[in-house]
Amino acid sequence: MPGADGLSVADSLKNRLQGAGCAVIFTTAYDKYAIEAIRLSAIDYLLKPINYVDLLSSINRLEKRKKQVNQQAKFELLLEN
Repeated sequence: MPGADGLSVADSLKNRLQGAGCAVIFTTAYDKYAIEAIRLSAIDYLLKPINYVDLLSSINRLEKRKKQVNQQAKFELLLEN
């Protein structure tokens, strides 16, 4: 990615991604950026080569967060009505 990296892209899109219900799972060969990725609210940070169990865990975490967001939206709608 000329001129940028995944962390800078995620940082610049952070508010838009969260507002749209999107999430980020970083996949990279470098472990030195993990803390920064977590600070950007990444669902996970997977190191290459990607382990199937780790990927499945990330997907489960993503699904859990999606359910929580949906429940929160339903609760807010209930309060609004």
